[in-house]
Amino acid sequence: MGDAPPHARVQYRFGHWTLDPDQRLLLDSATPVFLQGQTFDLLLYLVRNPGRVVGKDELLKGAWGHSCLTDSAITQAVRRLRKALGDSGRRQSIIRTVHGRGFEFLPSVQVDVCQPRPPDGGWTWPRLAPVLAGFLIVAVLVVLGVVWRPGHTPSTVAAKAPAWRLLIEPLEGLAGIDEEWQWLVEGLPATVEALLRDHPAMEILGSAAVPELLELPPGQRARGAGADLYLTMRLDRIDGRFSLFWQLRQPGQDSDLRSGDLTGPDPGLLVRQLVDQVRNATTRGSFPVRVAHKTVLDDPLAVELYTRAMQAIASEQRVAAAKLLDAALTRQPDSALLQVALAKARFDPANQAGEALDGYQELIDQIPDAEPIARAWLAHELGTELWFYGNTRAAEAFLEEALALIEPHHEPLLRGRILNSLAFVQQSRNRYSVAWETALDAERLLRGSDSPYFLSMVLTNLGYLAEDFGRLLQAREFHLEALALREQIGVDELTAASEYGIARIERRLGQLARASQRLETNLERSGVDNRPFDRFDNLEELAEVRMRQGRFAEAAALLDQAGAIAAESNDEIGLAWTDEVRARLGIASGQVAPELLARIEQARQRFEALGEAQEAFTARLSAVEIMQMLGQTGDSGTVLTSLKDHPALANPVHQIRFQMILARQAELARRDEQAEELLTDALKRARQLGSVDQEAAVALRLARRALARNDASSAERFVRIAQRWSPEHFRTLALDERLHQQRSSTR
Repeated sequence: MGDAPPHARVQYRFGHWTLDPDQRLLLDSATPVFLQGQTFDLLLYLVRNPGRVVGKDELLKGAWGHSCLTDSAITQAVRRLRKALGDSGRRQSIIRTVHGRGFEFLPSVQVDVCQPRPPDGGWTWPRLAPVLAGFLIVAVLVVLGVVWRPGHTPSTVAAKAPAWRLLIEPLEGLAGIDEEWQWLVEGLPATVEALLRDHPAMEILGSAAVPELLELPPGQRARGAGADLYLTMRLDRIDGRFSLFWQLRQPGQDSDLRSGDLTGPDPGLLVRQLVDQVRNATTRGSFPVRVAHKTVLDDPLAVELYTRAMQAIASEQRVAAAKLLDAALTRQPDSALLQVALAKARFDPANQAGEALDGYQELIDQIPDAEPIARAWLAHELGTELWFYGNTRAAEAFLEEALALIEPHHEPLLRGRILNSLAFVQQSRNRYSVAWETALDAERLLRGSDSPYFLSMVLTNLGYLAEDFGRLLQAREFHLEALALREQIGVDELTAASEYGIARIERRLGQLARASQRLETNLERSGVDNRPFDRFDNLEELAEVRMRQGRFAEAAALLDQAGAIAAESNDEIGLAWTDEVRARLGIASGQVAPELLARIEQARQRFEALGEAQEAFTARLSAVEIMQMLGQTGDSGTVLTSLKDHPALANPVHQIRFQMILARQAELARRDEQAEELLTDALKRARQLGSVDQEAAVALRLARRALARNDASSAERFVRIAQRWSPEHFRTLALDERLHQQRSSTR
């Protein structure tokens, strides 16, 4: 294809299709066909390269400008494009899959050069219109008392993000609301949130999106979520009539921006009236347009059925919720809102077989292509649920689909949340480098979203990822920044979570007394506030500290307490973690038995069942160390051989631990030279990585070897390395004392 003249407008024609890149428009004859952003970019790249096979790497970089997406994301985009063009994976009359190589665009493509575009420097009415609209936006916001968030100007917000973020608060009041109307408690706020989601100027958050902030007062909760406005609602029932009083406020302001008092016998009608009044109060004038989905829910009975269904879902009554939503869809079959809710109601965590997953995908596909945000919300929620229940492979596919459904510069908060969830899943699947880049993408988006709560979440995730990579100082910085944000928000549970993350890093940096003090303070608070999962985490981590201090009996007692909490809470992963730490406690104390090997094997099986591939791998390593201590060197050698190509070894921290275990296997086989080489290389790797606790652990191994061959000089050098990073570790103290005694005896 030849190059078009400067400023020329180019169109591509194939068959009865016309593709206009300038207008981002696809025409079927003269009928517009909706394509989501990434799907359009895929088609554009293929029609510019017809008749040749385009590889997946080329598609990622050429069509989308990056390489973070997986094969699953490409497959989903191709499937959506085929559907739009009337093609299919079976027919492949337009897009042919060349297995192992990529995709080929089959039709011949004609390039039409149309009327030239005006040069960039020209002032024309279409260029003036956004400027005038921007002035109008500012004027309206000033009248309403709403200011722009820092870093956002009318022009950038108009292109990239909604003007405001609105938090829907939980329902208050409920005087005179008997059991018959309890479905309104959760259902009414959820319905208001859903009906406002297509607001042209607002990003809507429900209080369920920020569960840790529910203990805060409304204004403070909104500030923590980064909301510009918040909506409070009070519902009472007097003499058979409902009274719904609402207030629209700004955080930090005592007076209402808008308020209203609605009365009537039907709560469903009151919800519609409330939504209309809030919409009217916040859409006067021209506002930045955001990608929206149509709720198509204006039938009063459908509204009531939806509200009842939301309460049923909140109460885990999914079958009842599905029946209510099926009834609502008979009245409004085109409602994307009802279709999303029905898919959530039909999600069955106990059924994650291939047929069920295909069914979930069909539920997403049933939502019209013109409703990408509705589809993205559903894919995000399904992906998050699947991850929670251990199906990380399916979770990754759904989350990647959710990401692909949103234009890169739209819905930054939603994109950031999806990316953060995706990073967790990728980490669980041992895809460390990809998880790191995904989390960094989430951080970049959420730093611009002005939401301390969600930013603190991704910073905490980055802290744990950096810790997994051995980047301990970087991990501490992430946790400290998250802690500062959470202290501003003022939620003890969030603050304690960051304190726990910092204590983990302090323990690995060898600051055992400081970590111990932080964890003991956390335990006191969690006991008072009755937070069992926080208590479990801190008990387990304090056991890790006591283990390194050589206080093994205390560590075992702490693990007993943590295990009891996990058992009482039916916390499968907590039980597995407890058994894994018990195994390492046995290794550290030298107290191993066949029963301990059986326990760590049970933990590994639990981790695998929950989709925690990384934890299952580390449990396998602990099992090998126990085998070595029990003299089962044949079995340990077999397992080590089977693990040498394990994907978890892409993590350099795991590589170092694996190398230390290989060195122990060489020692048992009396291959001392090989063991020394392995440990020396592991020491170098740990130092380069910055994994200081591993550097100290390897140095202690080398010091013991040096003492065994009466090389006091080398032993002292290695002990000094351990003292730099693990001065309080019981092995460091023991070896230093042994060296001191040896020096004294030679004087």
